[in-house]
Amino acid sequence: MTGVDDERPRRDAGVPVVCSACGGDGYTAQPQLTVLDGIPQTGVAAAPCTWCGRTGRRRGIHAHD
Repeated sequence: MTGVDDERPRRDAGVPVVCSACGGDGYTAQPQLTVLDGIPQTGVAAAPCTWCGRTGRRRGIHAHD
């Protein structure tokens, strides 16, 4: 069976879009306190993105009938 319905993506699948939390990197910046030469500063460590699960993509756009 080949018809119009077969060519459409599933309704619940959605179109993958770039994750807005990590910008597509799969990791987010986690600020941490560091001390260099006795001076407190903010250091940045990379942590896995909890929104997309390190893929950098999320389901976003859904087709409407």
